[in-house]
Amino acid sequence: METADHGHRHGNFPNYYAFHPPRERVDVLESAGLLGYIRRGLFTRPTPTGDAGDDGDGVDGDPQVNDDDSASSDRRKKKPRIDESGQNADDDAGESAPKIRYCDLGCNAGELTMAMVEALLASDPGKLDLDVECLGLDMDPQLIERANGHVRVDDSGNSAVGRSSPGRSFEFMVCDLTSKEQHHGAYQRFAASCGEKSCGDFEQLFDLTTIFSTTMWIHVHAGDDGLGRFLERASDATSRFLLVEPQPSACYRKANARLRKMGRPELEDVSSARLKMRQDIESEIAGVVTRCGFRRVYITESQTCKVEGGERTTRQKQEAVTAWNRQLHLYERVK
Repeated sequence: METADHGHRHGNFPNYYAFHPPRERVDVLESAGLLGYIRRGLFTRPTPTGDAGDDGDGVDGDPQVNDDDSASSDRRKKKPRIDESGQNADDDAGESAPKIRYCDLGCNAGELTMAMVEALLASDPGKLDLDVECLGLDMDPQLIERANGHVRVDDSGNSAVGRSSPGRSFEFMVCDLTSKEQHHGAYQRFAASCGEKSCGDFEQLFDLTTIFSTTMWIHVHAGDDGLGRFLERASDATSRFLLVEPQPSACYRKANARLRKMGRPELEDVSSARLKMRQDIESEIAGVVTRCGFRRVYITESQTCKVEGGERTTRQKQEAVTAWNRQLHLYERVK
């Protein structure tokens, strides 16, 4: 990586959060109802049928969750975690709070990763005692060093962000996400640090995975096949929610335009002739993720308008769109 590129070749922008503060995305997710839906899914114990609240309550209006397809609504149960004694680490008297594992792929300096954890727990102060184990991966060693520098350890040995946060741990690692070996290796190291007895099976290791504006950089450098395999790895390692912010097709052209303006060599061919997924990239990404057992989640809101003879109620999808015109797509595992 050349520092003269200032992040415009691999997406490792050194001052990214000065232009897009973490709160901007958090606010978009909150207002669209997606953050609330994730909270309920992560913090509500499943019923005997495996459901954890599909009514989508907690957002203004009369929201509900819609599917894009006819996939079963039965959620795939996460494999039990086995501790060093060989016992099921999830077995208890039914009283302890669940442990949440979160992975941010393409985490930059970790500020958005940490803001997501804070936002997920902010709605209920009682959830601050939850165990949250968080992994952030990025290919830039300097960004990872900065991310780890944001994490401090309190008197009890727990990692904390900004204030004492019992039960929260953050681990940031250097990883080239186009490489299966590095990607799985990072998962393995994280699983081992969490006390997993078996580190070879990464299936559904995380409750939540986020991919914020990272797909284009993987696509450009690894091609259609590389992007597809990356999305499959991310999906396979996720037990519940996958949140993706894809860069639309126009961003590919703009990346090279910025490099030309800086007098730097352009990226490899970014045309749709080479990158066939680019032409309809959002749908292509959705196709890969849904084939991996997920469905797209929408929050819908009721709107009532006056018509002749009375009122009419319609339901409208709430899209989560950033100020820089990127859509945030939430997927939930259904099989």
